[in-house]
Amino acid sequence: MNELKDKTKKFLWIASIFVAYAGVIGFTCFIFEETMQLQSFTASIYINGQDWNGLENHIKLMEKTQSTAEFWIFSFGWGNPIMWPAFLSYLESNQAYIDSLKRKLGREAY
Repeated sequence: MNELKDKTKKFLWIASIFVAYAGVIGFTCFIFEETMQLQSFTASIYINGQDWNGLENHIKLMEKTQSTAEFWIFSFGWGNPIMWPAFLSYLESNQAYIDSLKRKLGREAY
């Protein structure tokens, strides 16, 4: 009986470490996603205000955030296997949005 109890404790200990690790990774990825989402909303304000210099600077910020998020999610995101595909998809969508902003800036600013 004690052997089963010890094995159960060991299993639960290992499972709790994995869940904690996945939670830290998933939460960090989630914060990146929220940051990129807020930056996307802000870009539309620059466009509505026709502030092309502001948009140009904002795109640089978005690219920096995208690059950092890609590094984190590609390096560690697999540690949360349930959310990893969603985070990868969001990175792809965000990059497409950045590319479309650059095209918009190229048409409007000059």
